[in-house]
Amino acid sequence: MSGPAKLRCVCPPSPRIAALAALGSTEEALASRLESVLAGAGLGITFGWAVHPQDGLNALSLYRAADEWLYARK
Repeated sequence: MSGPAKLRCVCPPSPRIAALAALGSTEEALASRLESVLAGAGLGITFGWAVHPQDGLNALSLYRAADEWLYARK
């Protein structure tokens, strides 16, 4: 495999997803914590996500929002 792989996950609406969306500025802290834990296991990963309807109203707009968030963190 050349370069890092991208993994996309689409989750149905749930109270947990709504809670994550409500975190607002805490998203950065959550992503940093997850990246740190996985780095300790020897895995390099960067997270980017989007939440409907806050970040987009359809699959394409959500994908673009998550992609922008991902690359902003790199």
